[in-house]
Amino acid sequence: MKTYDYKSLLSYIKYGRDKTIRKIANNTIARIENDVIIVRYYNTDIVELYPDKVILHDGGYKTYTTKERLNWFLPKRFILNQENFNWILRNYVTKEEWLYKDGITIFYGGIVTNNQLEDKNHVAK
Repeated sequence: MKTYDYKSLLSYIKYGRDKTIRKIANNTIARIENDVIIVRYYNTDIVELYPDKVILHDGGYKTYTTKERLNWFLPKRFILNQENFNWILRNYVTKEEWLYKDGITIFYGGIVTNNQLEDKNHVAK
């Protein structure tokens, strides 16, 4: 599985001809806007990469390939899986789980937040 973090993706984009936008996979591009790296899959911005966090979006398209692309940009020790038609974000080191919501934010230190994420969405073990 491919994995990208802010620093490596920034270097990859700046190494390209345009220096602000670069193709990273089929129908997937990354561009730099105000020091934020935006990843677009087809016509939907699905990832916002900051030096300290990642914000995920599905744009209403909960497809296998969208989930695959989102997984490429998750911080180490996190994975997005599907169970019973729900997407579940997991920290496989701490065993914590969260019900995915559009706009979920994962900080590189391991904290998961979302303005709309309530405690009830934290999946209990």
